[in-house]
Amino acid sequence: MKIFITGGTGFIGSSITRTLANCGHDITILTRGIPSGCILPRGVRFLIGDSTKEGTWQKDVAEHEVVINLAGASIFRRWNARNKAVIRESRVLTTRHVVEALAGCKGRDSQLFSASGIGIYGSCGDEEINENSPTGDNFIAQVAVQWEREALAAERCGTRVVLCRFSQVMGRGGGPLNKLVRASQFHMATKWGNGQQWVSWIHEDDAANIILFLLENNDVTGPLNVTSPNPIRNTELAAVVARTLGKRVLIPGVPALILESLMGDFTEELLHGQRAVPQKLLNYDYKFKYPGITEALEDLITFRQEHS
Repeated sequence: MKIFITGGTGFIGSSITRTLANCGHDITILTRGIPSGCILPRGVRFLIGDSTKEGTWQKDVAEHEVVINLAGASIFRRWNARNKAVIRESRVLTTRHVVEALAGCKGRDSQLFSASGIGIYGSCGDEEINENSPTGDNFIAQVAVQWEREALAAERCGTRVVLCRFSQVMGRGGGPLNKLVRASQFHMATKWGNGQQWVSWIHEDDAANIILFLLENNDVTGPLNVTSPNPIRNTELAAVVARTLGKRVLIPGVPALILESLMGDFTEELLHGQRAVPQKLLNYDYKFKYPGITEALEDLITFRQEHS
């Protein structure tokens, strides 16, 4: 298939691009600039453009059967007024412009797999949440609501829309695992706050395989939790990382006040989290390659050690 990707050079996008290219799909990645030293897999090309702005890149969208919309500024930063605006606008404007471009696909089948996040549910404590759970009212939840509303507008031109609500993606080249491994090197892979908050996560291979699954299952639409069926508590995640790396933990935890001084309002996401499950994927009998955190981290950390 011909697939158009925004955010294809990012941490999650790179993994998805590799998987799709290895399956023989033709891929166009929209990027503001070509990364230096980048070697593209066969069947992948770059298109220069800024997804937050209208441009000639939009004409290319109509030539593709599938759009995977992953673009958005990282939320792993201090949440001040300026950064909040960047987080919101990078997602909302990109999706709006993608949907405008999809209007050129009228009269033929088109598909939009648009990224979102499980942060849309807000802080839910120990409650297990699925795709039917209500949305939250904090900052990141409301950003996700706006983000998804923009994506769903594509249905008006007959496009199939799937809202991929990503959890924390554990991968080889970035994401939260990088930060946990670095902390562990200094014997500081420890809990945040009281450590009882839930962490919903997914191995990058499963995240990419779920995109393949969506290409093969056209009846899946609407919200989809892209997460492992086994969320864990923050304290358990820290313990598994330290154990897998063979590192002792020398500090009991990172107090909430220290996190707040470093990360501002983002601390709420670190200290509360969500206990999300992939109910739709389970209903469709999707087989997870890495359903448990121990085997997932063993695979990823072994890879890092062999290629370091």
